[in-house]
Amino acid sequence: MIGMSSHIGYWPAYLLLGVVRIYSKKVEYLFDVCHEVLTDINKFVVSTKEKGDTDTFLAP
Repeated sequence: MIGMSSHIGYWPAYLLLGVVRIYSKKVEYLFDVCHEVLTDINKFVVSTKEKGDTDTFLAP
């Protein structure tokens, strides 16, 4: 029984490690999506500037 009691204190650390891994993946996915959206916005702005169509940037 002495050997088993020494492993009892480790489970919170493993639980915390699992939570950190899950949130790390979520942050990675969010970063990828944000990067893709910013790239698309940049492409739109560049293509609009090349066309010279500034009416799309003006408020109605």
